[in-house]
Amino acid sequence: MRKNIYIFLTAILLFTSCKEPNIAEPDTERDIKDIVEYQVIDQTEFGFDSEVFAELVIRDEQELKNNITKYSSADNLDLVDKLLRVNLENNLLVVISGKTMSEKASISIDTIYLDNNGHIQIDYIVNRKIGINSRLSAPTLVILIKNRKNSIVNFSKRFEDDGFTPNIDGFVTIAENVTTDTRGNWKTVFNTEAEFVLWANANSLDDMSFISKVDFDTELVISVGSNRFQSGIHNYRITDVNQQGGRIIVNSTFVMTNASFTPNKKSNHFVKIRKTGLPIYFTPTVVINNVFTGGKFYNEEYRMISIEASEKTDASIVKVSNLSELFSVFSPSIELSPSNVEVDWEFFDLLIVKAPTTNYKGLKYELDYLKRDDFGIVGKLIVLPDNSDLTKQYDNYIFLKILKTNIPISKNFEVLVK
Repeated sequence: MRKNIYIFLTAILLFTSCKEPNIAEPDTERDIKDIVEYQVIDQTEFGFDSEVFAELVIRDEQELKNNITKYSSADNLDLVDKLLRVNLENNLLVVISGKTMSEKASISIDTIYLDNNGHIQIDYIVNRKIGINSRLSAPTLVILIKNRKNSIVNFSKRFEDDGFTPNIDGFVTIAENVTTDTRGNWKTVFNTEAEFVLWANANSLDDMSFISKVDFDTELVISVGSNRFQSGIHNYRITDVNQQGGRIIVNSTFVMTNASFTPNKKSNHFVKIRKTGLPIYFTPTVVINNVFTGGKFYNEEYRMISIEASEKTDASIVKVSNLSELFSVFSPSIELSPSNVEVDWEFFDLLIVKAPTTNYKGLKYELDYLKRDDFGIVGKLIVLPDNSDLTKQYDNYIFLKILKTNIPISKNFEVLVK
């Protein structure tokens, strides 16, 4: 009997020490020879649009719908349709995607296997063809892992690039100060001659001969310009084009030399650079307002508003440079609210001139002058009152658009009520 017990215990110890390890326990290793069964659902260049390469493991329909809502766009409706038809009852879905700049891009599987911990390991490759025609795309790979719904999935990626990103720095001027018939500002990129001709015809560009200097197979055109100024001697130029990482940055400067002259000068600049698929960004225009003592400031009439006042206050003049500053000193109203302010803040500041409180609404105003003295921006503004109501008192506000400047308001600024 004792002999049989010893044999039984020996057998238990023998089989216990040799059993397969529990893969759910930490630090457990074993030689896994199982094959991961999978199916490639889709492999597309325009899939999920994520800023960095994302590796999503999706285990149920609600999680799938959440990710579709987060990442889908008008360009990937075919992919979305395929995803919604996937069976996730016993399976899990892997979606690998990310933005990249290239002429062509794809994500492909290198290997899929079970590691020594029983986890699914997916090694994948981001293949990119890089060159002057690079563009932004969202390569995406979708894999259905079968019969392993609750498995842990690990990833490893590598990039394989064919070609190189050309360095785009500098530009060549092809035209400046040509006559157009547009009444506004522009910052424009022309990738083809057809795009340029369409724009030129729409804006009555008199002379298009300079475009013959451009080979649109290898070059593109960038232009900045403005015909919106009613007077003055001014110049608008591209000052720098350079590559910063995966984008092209265009810097420009507008200079008002003298606002006194009535004939206005056409201000525009056309340059060419090597063609690139990189996105092109324009930085805010640097405005240089050269006004010396005694010189005039370029300004435009904007608006006059009369508001019933509860108490009398003196005249005041404030210069604001954006919407936030505007409505920190002037309460929004029907006449002037964030939705109906038409000021190009890239080029203009706004002078808010409040006349002394009066018993009259302002009928109109006369700006005698707006120039520079030894203390800054000085002006003389006269409010002409309406005599229709003598029973109330009003604050009359005059808003003047003035070309951007860091010159302060002079203590000699006069605001009078006749």
